[in-house]
Amino acid sequence: MMFLLAAAVGMLMPLQTCINTRLRKRLGSPFSAAFVSVLTSMLFMVGVLLFTVGLKLPFDRLAGEPKWIYIGGLCGVTVMTGNILLFPKLGGVQTVIFPILGQIVTGLLIDAFGLFRGNVTPLSATRLTGAVLVFAGVLTASLNRNDRQKGGAGINLYRLAAVMIGAIGTTQTSINGYFGRVTGNPFQTGLVSSLISFMTICVILAGMHLSGRQKLRMSDLKGDLRPWWMWLGGILGALCLSANTLTPPHIGTGMTVIMNLLGSTAMGTLVDHFGWFNTVRRPVSLRKAAGLLIMIIGAGLIRLL
Repeated sequence: MMFLLAAAVGMLMPLQTCINTRLRKRLGSPFSAAFVSVLTSMLFMVGVLLFTVGLKLPFDRLAGEPKWIYIGGLCGVTVMTGNILLFPKLGGVQTVIFPILGQIVTGLLIDAFGLFRGNVTPLSATRLTGAVLVFAGVLTASLNRNDRQKGGAGINLYRLAAVMIGAIGTTQTSINGYFGRVTGNPFQTGLVSSLISFMTICVILAGMHLSGRQKLRMSDLKGDLRPWWMWLGGILGALCLSANTLTPPHIGTGMTVIMNLLGSTAMGTLVDHFGWFNTVRRPVSLRKAAGLLIMIIGAGLIRLL
């Protein structure tokens, strides 16, 4: 069940990015879109807690814990804003598969050294071979002349940024996995993490407002609210965040990332191929499909052998 849950979370991730990208077009700023998404996520988790265990947060259990458990919220807002910025530049598939490089490498290192108080899984030759295959699959699926011509010379900078986003996302997954063991409730963990993300984005927006780079007006939220689904990114984010606090303690950070990868790659490919959520349609070529298959084989080596 934990494997299936991690794969389902992966399928929700590209959908959340598509939705938040559409919200960015409506609000005119990735930070404004992140603000609305995080606020929606918090309200959703508050509602869930009110109807289940109550809104009390276990700060007494958190008192003696290391301070790095709060970094997950900072990682979350970084990943969300980064994906909103990268999606129009790279498309659904590349916004998924380039972060995979950062996710796989970071996940393997976290497992190998037991970082963030996780279980230790030795870095074997087979796992390294799987990581190399994932890297080869990314190159096969993504690096082609047409993408470079469309994206310009700066396309590789966007790809490098996507790799870093992946590393930050895996760090968040590992931290929140430990956080979830402390609180014992995924929605309590998600709410604390979202509160930190919300405070971070508020500071960023306040600084941009005071510097004159972006004036915040309530009138920006008025007018045409369609399509209705562009306001739901926060709910998907809450579900992903809460679910990913459950899986690392059971199957490890590396395996959680790999199952996320399988789900997100499948959904990102569908979004690109069919142009869902008003995105630019990018049909899947044989070369891209072959690269995705190589990635899946590499991920399977890391897990099964």
